Amino acid sequence: MARDDATFAELTAAGADVVHADDPDAVGDVRAVIGDARVALAVDRVGGPAVARLVELLSDGGWLVGYSWASGEPMWVDTLALVGKHLTVRGFLVGDFDYRDKVVPVIREAAPLVADGTLVVPVAGVYPLEHIQDAVSHQLRGGKILLKVAGR
Repeated sequence: MARDDATFAELTAAGADVVHADDPDAVGDVRAVIGDARVALAVDRVGGPAVARLVELLSDGGWLVGYSWASGEPMWVDTLALVGKHLTVRGFLVGDFDYRDKVVPVIREAAPLVADGTLVVPVAGVYPLEHIQDAVSHQLRGGKILLKVAGR
């Protein structure tokens, strides 16, 4: 589920199978498309009431991962759904990980998908090295940022 037009466009461009605006009809609409297909993972970066829809969409034994709280609100997680569906809720902080054991294997798995075009991450901006501050500011707002380090 996407909470704004830019995220909707990014997910669609990246090849997501189903993208839906985050609204009260989202769960029913998504289920109409995917039927009884398993939804094993929901990732949230905003918090607040929209998390309840992600929890509703998750299948038995699914995982909810929160990595930010852009709204400033706590996650709305229904305890009945949490217990009844045997869900796991986990927090993830980018700066708190074991790079060698966790990140490197994911990079090795993702690299061939990027190389063959299965996984696409659109570039949000390209900055010359002398504009590194602008690049960092842009990256903090979101999107894939490239630095141009060569003179050409």
